[in-house]
Amino acid sequence: MLYINHKTFWSFQNHGEQQPFLASPAIASNKIVIGNYDNNIYCIDAQSGKMVWKFLTAGKVEGSASIAKNKVIVGSRDGFVYIIDLNTGKQLWSF
Repeated sequence: MLYINHKTFWSFQNHGEQQPFLASPAIASNKIVIGNYDNNIYCIDAQSGKMVWKFLTAGKVEGSASIAKNKVIVGSRDGFVYIIDLNTGKQLWSF
């Protein structure tokens, strides 16, 4: 949810298994990126609260993402670290 001065501007809910968001979000270029226990990494438009993209991993995403130079860096319980394009949600690299 986005709160400003105790007012809710929007809220976002993943419609899959409705698993929790435990990590802190990363914010850059008007986008909010956060991982979820449903194995997805979500990118949400900061103004509207609408999903821009989601990226499926093979494990829960508990750790916080980082954003640098339009790239999202995040790990998953599947044992991989991913680099994802911030604008498209496409995987650029994993290890």
